[in-house]
Amino acid sequence: MSQGLRTIKRFALLVAISLISTAGVASATVQAQAANALTIGMIDVQKIILTSAEGKSARATLEKEVKQKEKELTDLEKGLETMAQDIQGKAALMSPEARAAKQKEFQTKISALQQKKMQFNVEVKRKEQEATQKIARKVALVAEGIAKAKKIDLIFESNSAGLMYAKTSVDLTDEVLKLYDKAPAAAKAK
Repeated sequence: MSQGLRTIKRFALLVAISLISTAGVASATVQAQAANALTIGMIDVQKIILTSAEGKSARATLEKEVKQKEKELTDLEKGLETMAQDIQGKAALMSPEARAAKQKEFQTKISALQQKKMQFNVEVKRKEQEATQKIARKVALVAEGIAKAKKIDLIFESNSAGLMYAKTSVDLTDEVLKLYDKAPAAAKAK
């Protein structure tokens, strides 16, 4: 064989060895990346709050309280309407001092009613928030157990602004909901 042919064969052999070793390194890198890939789970906490037995119960209790308070406020409004009609009907017969006293009493009652409405709205929001936070804390504990059992690295709440996209994620909402509703009441009380 000529010197030129041997050089070409050596060069081709070196290129082949180089390609094989590069492919082996690339394959090992891909395998290492796959082994280190994160498993991401997602949970729709809002869905759990709305569909869990505890969430439905809390909502029903709150709705019952709201209806009772709304009835009370409506009764107060009707009383004020009656008072306004009474003042208008008797205004011509009242002395200026008596009329001013009735109007002042009416304004005081209007202000008290508005204050009660604002307090009521604040109280409803506070109770909703307390119930939601209580359930969310328990959901976090259930999710942690599932994550450890399934070797999930991260779990995001799907409705929060923190997660916009996840290529490979596992939606754990239904599984968390099922385990959450099965959990004994003592475990939920924590």
